[in-house]
Amino acid sequence: MVYGLIFGKIIYIMNIPLVHLVLSTVEKGDNGMYEANELIIDQSDGYSTKLTQYISDYEPRASLLILHGMAEHVERYQEFAEYLAHNGIDVYTYNHRGHGTDQKIKDLGFFAHKNGHQLVIDDAINVSKYVKKHNRSNKFFLLGHSMGSLIARNVIQTYNDYDGVILSGTSYPPLLVTRAGLFIGKLHCKIKGPKSISPFMNALMFGNKRYTALASRTAFDWLSRSHPVVGAYINDPYCGFMCTASFYRDLLKLVLNSSMKSLIKKTDRDLPLFIISGDHDPVGGYGTEINKFISTLNKLQFTNIDYKLYPECRHELLNELNKEEVYDDILNWINKTR
Repeated sequence: MVYGLIFGKIIYIMNIPLVHLVLSTVEKGDNGMYEANELIIDQSDGYSTKLTQYISDYEPRASLLILHGMAEHVERYQEFAEYLAHNGIDVYTYNHRGHGTDQKIKDLGFFAHKNGHQLVIDDAINVSKYVKKHNRSNKFFLLGHSMGSLIARNVIQTYNDYDGVILSGTSYPPLLVTRAGLFIGKLHCKIKGPKSISPFMNALMFGNKRYTALASRTAFDWLSRSHPVVGAYINDPYCGFMCTASFYRDLLKLVLNSSMKSLIKKTDRDLPLFIISGDHDPVGGYGTEINKFISTLNKLQFTNIDYKLYPECRHELLNELNKEEVYDDILNWINKTR
């Protein structure tokens, strides 16, 4: 093991089969000092995933892996991760392919030429296996927001080593609409090329009245009622970017596979689920799609579902005006589950 000191941060490097680099730092956050580790995990196709671990101040009661949403990055979850770490939860975050402040701008919004949807699912499973193996507690939870919730719903169809799963800002559109969108996405990808930036597909998915109805100030007002949050998102070059044709194809594949009853049935029906959304979130159809999703789960005899629709809240509950309430609800659910 090699130790070094750079700009006052303790850094150590270790070589083990899956993780080949670890950086340990002590940082100052809004909630005080906290310790964070950075680990590089090699995926099966050679892609490197940088995993950040926020280490709890106390003996941890659980670990939580966060899967972020589309066209954003994990730094936006730092405040929430610090809050959990200061309340006895170890937190893990990483950027999906084609996302993150360490990416080149030209590489944003692209998973892969083929089967990108499966690659991001496999990434999440591989990271989960690492967290489970090195978990400092005896409980492990998964949280997926927006696109991350779709990845999570795909993951739990084949991997079920969690004590509970939290789905934030998810969707459940009609299958006919999703299939039509996927057909258009595949055709558009074939005509324009998988790495071509696609304003057409972006407008098809996010340009309808459900989104524009909330655009009193900016095109991204549907994200949150918090003006500073929306402003920071707009001014962040690593957020809100236009994605590639193949990305939208992969996103729609994630939507389809997470919404088909035949595939939902593969999920352990006793797995604790906490489904949260704003009743003014266009991604969840202002609550209508969320209610339909929960109804479907009940009909499929899922036995352990908790859910909450937050009045007036929009898409990013962790960045809403009442985010402290959301933080507390998630922490309390983790603490009470199993």
